[in-house]
Amino acid sequence: MTALALLFALVFGLLCLLVWQVQKYFNLQRNLKTFGEDLQTKVSKLADNEENVKENLEAEKQLHAIINKRLLELEQQFPDSATGHDLAGLKTEMFTKDFKKMFHSTLNLLKVEHSYYTNR
Repeated sequence: MTALALLFALVFGLLCLLVWQVQKYFNLQRNLKTFGEDLQTKVSKLADNEENVKENLEAEKQLHAIINKRLLELEQQFPDSATGHDLAGLKTEMFTKDFKKMFHSTLNLLKVEHSYYTNR
């Protein structure tokens, strides 16, 4: 009778061990599946980030082209050399040069600020 009880306890213990191993196996399979899905989402996010970087670079190039175009228009509208040598012409020329310097520095700061915030 005790031998039968010991056999029953042994079978029950082996059955519990088998159930525990099967649970570990299914948990491992589930973790591998979620890891694969996480990996796929990370790869897709990286691909989206690369596309966003390319779009940002293209937008930055367009912005720089517009700024350079405006600077060229400013140079064409307000040339550096004054036509007359009178005092009013000299003051106007100095004012125009100062204004152009200020405008150049402002637009260059826009370029720097735009590239600073897009690279963060």
